[in-house]
Amino acid sequence: MKQVKLHKFLAWTVGGWLALISLSGSFLLFKSTFLHWQYPQMLTSVSSSVSKAAVLNTITTSKVYQTIMFPSAEAPYYQAFDANGDIDYWDQNGLFIVTRYYLSDFISVLEQWHMNLLLNDIGYQLLNFISLLSLFLIITGLISWWPKHWSRRLFRVNFQFNLRIFRQWHTVMASIGFLFLLIPILTSIGMLYKQPSIKTLQLLFNDPVMTKATLATKSSPRALGNQQWDKWLSSARKLETMKGAELTRVYIRQSTDDLVVLRFKQADEWHQYGRNFVYLDPNTAEIKKVKDTHLIGAGLRWYQRIYPIHTANVGGIVFKIALLLVGILPILLLVTGAMYRKQLQKRASKK
Repeated sequence: MKQVKLHKFLAWTVGGWLALISLSGSFLLFKSTFLHWQYPQMLTSVSSSVSKAAVLNTITTSKVYQTIMFPSAEAPYYQAFDANGDIDYWDQNGLFIVTRYYLSDFISVLEQWHMNLLLNDIGYQLLNFISLLSLFLIITGLISWWPKHWSRRLFRVNFQFNLRIFRQWHTVMASIGFLFLLIPILTSIGMLYKQPSIKTLQLLFNDPVMTKATLATKSSPRALGNQQWDKWLSSARKLETMKGAELTRVYIRQSTDDLVVLRFKQADEWHQYGRNFVYLDPNTAEIKKVKDTHLIGAGLRWYQRIYPIHTANVGGIVFKIALLLVGILPILLLVTGAMYRKQLQKRASKK
């Protein structure tokens, strides 16, 4: 009986939050499609006759950015992010397309809601608690309402809207869908509690202890405006470990002492942007450090698969549709649970 009361309390406390966050995640699975509907000019030019280094020189001399994302099959254009949260889009020939200002459209609002409830750091901390409480909500629900006897009657569609029917729908949907619902919840917990999750996986897989190397540039810093992308990209490409990798992102130097940071995706990685980093001296293009996913332990490698699972970057369209349905499930559970409680109170008032 205690778990029934706890489940009811958690349902009214975090059930609504979980439903809205899950629904926003379902929309974001098809983010590129929605953006292309709203900004059709993004797809006007996809062929390229200009080198990546030349395009980067054009983009980075036009404005101060923090990071630039390279074109992909799903998003065939450059995405340049600035410190205000605005995103400038450039085609593959280095021509400006459009600017999406922070919180200026539906997808931007949806992204921030899903990541921090539109409350920045405070919202991020709230998500930590909501994710854990959502896990307890599922566990207490399974303990309290798991069907004692499975039969075909449980799956009969009935629209009489009475006490038994609402309980039946709620119980069956939760019992069948809980495994799929655990996927976004557990992966979100893994991302929100990053360091504890990494340490746990490293311990489970007995990963080797890795020490952090100190990075330092040459004694003479390079002015921020002096970009040498051709030289920097060529230097990184000489690395044997990066020759078959795809360059997905560059991080723009914010101070004269910063190193040049390039991000790569290996062919066997699940992560859509990759987790390989090359750090170069901006003066000499000398490689100062390399983070190669082939050289890390199995525990850390599994942690790096959490994000692509959460965003349905693996499993193809079947897995994406499955997560889409899972995103709708908490709303159905919230409604059927609330209607069951309402019918229960109505019956009690007649006695």
